[in-house]
Amino acid sequence: MDATAVLRQARNQNLAVVVICKRTDEEGKGGGNGRGEEVSVPTGEQEAPMSVDVEKGAGGIGFSLEGGRGSIQGDRPLVINRIFKGGAAEQSGLRCGDELLQVMGVSLHDMTRFEAWNMIKALPEGSVTLVIRRAQVAKE
Repeated sequence: MDATAVLRQARNQNLAVVVICKRTDEEGKGGGNGRGEEVSVPTGEQEAPMSVDVEKGAGGIGFSLEGGRGSIQGDRPLVINRIFKGGAAEQSGLRCGDELLQVMGVSLHDMTRFEAWNMIKALPEGSVTLVIRRAQVAKE
């Protein structure tokens, strides 16, 4: 809870605190259906941000985004809404519904989808470090 409070406060500042955790469960459940509405969960049900390395190739990074500042649904987090079969994102374990927080150390907070996508497209081929937040899967 303390870490979440610090992260929320950091969004309004130029500096951010990034908590990186290593996933221990490999259940592979959930991940949403690619719709942003399913990603909007209360703070207590979100995992801490985590770092993911994606190998960008000639085919790009392998996902599309929705949301961002000024989106048609209003100002919303940038969320992965489609993973391309066989692409770098799929191979790295990214999921539809993952919130994209940073790319190569640059915060995407307050960026439009177009600004974020242009930044990602401009990156050279090779390893790209993303910081994402994944909504936890509800346990029944």
